[in-house]
Amino acid sequence: PFSYGEFKAEIRDHIVDNFGPNTRILDVGPGSGSYGKLLKPHYRELYAVEIYEPYINMFNLRGIYREVYLGDILSFDLKPFDYIILGDVLEHLTKADANELLSKIKEQNKKILVAVLTSLSRVRLNVICI
Repeated sequence: PFSYGEFKAEIRDHIVDNFGPNTRILDVGPGSGSYGKLLKPHYRELYAVEIYEPYINMFNLRGIYREVYLGDILSFDLKPFDYIILGDVLEHLTKADANELLSKIKEQNKKILVAVLTSLSRVRLNVICI
């Protein structure tokens, strides 16, 4: 449920510098809410979808996000959102499901941040902001 701290300031700065305060942001699989905590001072329209219900109360996600949805991102309606955060999410999906999700996001012309842990032996994180 915890993501690595690398690149967090750069991610925040990129989002804040390129997207206005009314941008509707969806944090997918927020875990402990690290991206929400990072962005909350800058955005009112900050939402999350979490598949593991215990995390919602365990990490007080409702205190971080405007609304927290319980559900699976593969069947979740992305239409209301402008920017999608996939922080440490894709590695939990099958390759087919990850491709399906990325295609769905692309087809709906959403902006996206993808952060994926690429090495366990040495903490290395690849971040893509589109």
